[in-house]
Amino acid sequence: MDSRPAIMNSNCQFGCYTGRVKRIEHFRFYVEGKNILDLGCVDHEWQRSREPDWLHGQLCRVAASVTGLDARADGVAALREQGFHILEGDVEAFDLRRTFDVVVACELIEHVSNVGNFLECVKRHLVADGVFLLTTPNVFAFGNLLRIIRLAHGRDLPDNPEHTHWQSAQTLRGVLERHGFVVEHMTTIVPDRYPPWLERWIPLKVRSKLFVVARHSERVAVPA
Repeated sequence: MDSRPAIMNSNCQFGCYTGRVKRIEHFRFYVEGKNILDLGCVDHEWQRSREPDWLHGQLCRVAASVTGLDARADGVAALREQGFHILEGDVEAFDLRRTFDVVVACELIEHVSNVGNFLECVKRHLVADGVFLLTTPNVFAFGNLLRIIRLAHGRDLPDNPEHTHWQSAQTLRGVLERHGFVVEHMTTIVPDRYPPWLERWIPLKVRSKLFVVARHSERVAVPA
């Protein structure tokens, strides 16, 4: 039985809202019992590991094995001391000399300097039927409209100085296809900290995060 969250469908279009779905539930169908590579797993600060919604910790509880990769040396060292299998490395130029069932990149692609190098590294580390799961801020999120209104009225436009670009559903699909991926599912999600009433109020296409499931196009079976 297919246990994917019902808000995703198979033709790469946005689905319909069907109720509260925490972020890990979007991942569970693809990662449960699998060998996972989690890129950018430190999640800004290693202290995030103390919080129940830290994605790497959630992945470790449901996957067969999880290897992390992050460029933050202090965070990698601190999490290793806690027993996590995390390597220090550049997500735009790494070679672990092995492949994984699933590669996860949660709120990471917007940080990289060279998206193409990053995607090629991901592709090389996937098994033949592997899955690439990624999330990234949605440029058309409702919250960004409020930021634009503030800018129009002469106020500062706050942004993350570590981000290099924004993505929409169209641009993200385009860059994935340019590097040999096929997008199987796409939807939007909101952070777990958002109250359910707010999630119901925000239309699906303007929620804060894009969530994408992709596979390497050369490895996708073609119907007879």
